[in-house]
Amino acid sequence: MTGLDTNTKLLLHCDGVDESTTFTDSKLTSPHTVTAHGTAQVDTSVKKWGTGSLLLDGNSDYLSIPDSADWDWYTSSSSDFTIDMQVYHTDVDTYGYLFHQQSGNSRTELRITASNKIEYLLCDYDNSTLIQVESLASTIPSNEWIHIAFVKKGSIYGIYLDGVQVAYGSDSSTLTSIGAQLVIGVDISGLYYFGGNLDEIRFQGDNYFDVTPNVGLTSTIIVPTEAYSVDATARNQSIIIV
Repeated sequence: MTGLDTNTKLLLHCDGVDESTTFTDSKLTSPHTVTAHGTAQVDTSVKKWGTGSLLLDGNSDYLSIPDSADWDWYTSSSSDFTIDMQVYHTDVDTYGYLFHQQSGNSRTELRITASNKIEYLLCDYDNSTLIQVESLASTIPSNEWIHIAFVKKGSIYGIYLDGVQVAYGSDSSTLTSIGAQLVIGVDISGLYYFGGNLDEIRFQGDNYFDVTPNVGLTSTIIVPTEAYSVDATARNQSIIIV
């Protein structure tokens, strides 16, 4: 694959000067507007790559992005989608990595549960769970960078922790477009705020790592080793956006 990767739906490097509240989407066309809430800010002291990361305090901070068709990976049972990010927990508790939810109960979410499991949920308007993909209880370290990836390949789902598949699901359930803003770092109820740092937050409208999650949890991905790029030739390579 060569050229620019137009399948990138969201790419936040979270770079900038210390304590900045500006977060720029590096999507090639029609980049999204990102709004910081609480004291969400750029942190230059703790970062994976680049000049900074997103610092969230665990009690009031999050990012919001207006609704977009770019978030509608759950509307088709045949489409592919990938979400991945670099994560640094200052402590480990029930946290929301990202939520997309209407004022009712229709929602999709990626989070850590109270039992220390990484979980993806898709729920319909009456709060019935359509899809639940959950890892075995895993040890999420504090004060250490980890890579988390969610992969949708058609009706097959997988979650990866530091390149290792930790969850599998197979379900063709879909949901119509939720029609709500995307939030990063908290659930819609405002109860479960993420505490720590996030870096290199990427939404990709394809099977970015070219993997097939399986029930035996034997699938692996190549964990990125440098800042993410919209250069299609940079997939699984060490190429930095300039």
